[in-house]
Order: sequence, then C-alpha cells, then structure tokens
Amino acid sequence: MMAPSSIEVMWGPGLIGEHSGDSPFKTSQLTLGQGYIIATALYGVSFGQFMFYLRSFPQDSKRLKLFIMTVFLFDTIHQYAVTGIYWSIFISCRRSTSLECTNELPWQMLASTFLLL
Repeated sequence: MMAPSSIEVMWGPGLIGEHSGDSPFKTSQLTLGQGYIIATALYGVSFGQFMFYLRSFPQDSKRLKLFIMTVFLFDTIHQYAVTGIYWSIFISCRRSTSLECTNELPWQMLASTFLLL
C-alpha cells in the first residue's frame, strides 16, 4: 500500500478522496472528472457559437437553421445526460453500497451512448 503524496490535490466531491495513491479507480475518477470539466466548458463555447449564429445570420434558410438547432439540441441532451451520470456516481452513490449504486448503470448512460451513435 502506497502512502498518499504530500502534494496530492484535494478537489471536488469524490473525485480523488483522501488516499488516491492506493486506488487506481480513484485516479480514473479524477481523469473522468477532468474530462467532464473540459466538456462542460466546450458546451459553453458551443452555446455561444449557437447564439452568435442565430443573431448574425438571420437570412439563412430555414432548413439550415433547423439542422443547426437540431445539432445543438442533441448536444444539450447529451450534456444533461452526462451531468446526470456524474451526479449519480459522485453525489447520490458516494460511499453507498446499495444494490442500485453498485450493480445498475444510470439511465443517462444509455441516453448518452445513444446520442453519440
């Protein structure tokens, strides 16, 4: 068993925990958490681009606008599903050994995967 590093980053609920050096799972949680933060920032950029498009190009065809709105809607649903996954993993099921938390995947996982296909 490794001793925790004295320069260990302690950030976020359940992302690292008290002793991340002794568990590769906690390290993978940190990596997933960092990816989620970056994805959320990029969703914000996507939202800004969407708003810029709507204001700057009012003369575009309705088909093009509908296509762009549909893509943004799928992006929004995907972001909501991923946020739900992280909520259930890191908040609702933190330190829980219930059957629902240990054996069942969140429903958002299926929705998120479906939207990526």
